[in-house]
Amino acid sequence: MKQNKGVSDLRNDAVKAGLGVPGADNAQQVVVPIRDDMPLEQSPEELRRSEFRSALEDPKRKISAMLANEAPPQEYLIDQILPAGEPTFLVGTGGSGKSLMALTAAAHVATGQNFARWKIPTPRRVLVVNFEDTVEQVWRRMRNIVCTMAKVDSVEKMSNTAEPSKWRCNLMSNFEVLSLRHLGFSLDDNVLHDEIARFAAESRGFDWVVLDPLAHIVPAGVDVNLQAGATEVHRHIGRMVRELGAAVTVVHHASKAGASTRQGEDRGALAASGSHLLTDLSRNVWRVAPYSGKDIRAAGLDPAEKYSGLTIPKNNFGETVFDPEYFRKAAGGAPDWTPTESRPGRSDADRILDALGGAELTSTAWDKAAQDELGVGRRPVAKLREELLSNGKIERFRDPDHASAGAPAWLYRRVTEA
Repeated sequence: MKQNKGVSDLRNDAVKAGLGVPGADNAQQVVVPIRDDMPLEQSPEELRRSEFRSALEDPKRKISAMLANEAPPQEYLIDQILPAGEPTFLVGTGGSGKSLMALTAAAHVATGQNFARWKIPTPRRVLVVNFEDTVEQVWRRMRNIVCTMAKVDSVEKMSNTAEPSKWRCNLMSNFEVLSLRHLGFSLDDNVLHDEIARFAAESRGFDWVVLDPLAHIVPAGVDVNLQAGATEVHRHIGRMVRELGAAVTVVHHASKAGASTRQGEDRGALAASGSHLLTDLSRNVWRVAPYSGKDIRAAGLDPAEKYSGLTIPKNNFGETVFDPEYFRKAAGGAPDWTPTESRPGRSDADRILDALGGAELTSTAWDKAAQDELGVGRRPVAKLREELLSNGKIERFRDPDHASAGAPAWLYRRVTEA
């Protein structure tokens, strides 16, 4: 990319090359990055002023337009849990399988194969940029992931049936992997932004970009444990989202320590290594955590196997998921999903009822006990309590010892069958 050209020059070059420009009717799309240090026809301050005025001129922002027209539906790359054109954080403890989860989700999006319980509306273009693993390491993982998806023991056997062959073609057409291990790139590196944008322009664009892991690309001097540092990271991720017009997911390590300051929020493994600040600022968070012992037995799974679970503890766009979607680390480390609908085990309601037994509890004590049993926040427990009441599984009666004037207190207990 020539450094002496302005944005309009780059756009004109793209049109002459037949690549198209964002918003045009062309099938292809080129994204022109805007860099703070790039010599432009406008200064950075003038450019930001122009962008602000463009936002003011957007007719969609008028309340009259909002009332006169239906809002466009939210677009998803993975139904309910991965919104198009938005940043997402995928966090997990070391060894939980977060990088494996990112690769697996990317492969499903590229092929159009449903991802665990969630639907993939249509195959999409995906780029995974790995700053930690070599190409050979990703290579071995991808072969194992594809074999597990196709339910075969070798990639070569995929060609024996029509359907796997079809989504194999989608995978080869839509999936790109780039290893930048030990090359010293960071999120504030203009070269990184420019070259990803150039690669996108030359390869039909990308709908989803995965950056793995954040620890290797945090800008120098930035402390993600501080509010200013977490905000700086989000600013650079937002820049990439704008430049590419794509969803961007960042994989980040989190330890088990830490608790939320928000009432009712189950943060669990999210709070550490700056994760609580990064996820507080994020509008969509995936969490991967290892499960064993009581949790595995309660789900009806084999406790001798190693399992991790995917939850969506924060989602401003769709479904919030506290009940884990379990996967077993199969041969070669590939994820072997255990579908919720096909695995044995008790429901959340049964687990709560068994844990509470015949105790008579206030609503606060009931919610606290249920939260401890399920490992979720206050809201889903309160909702489940109301469902159990309506289904006649528990009953509510007045507590004369704790009632106040005009505000009766309630006790809850399990309904015993005759």
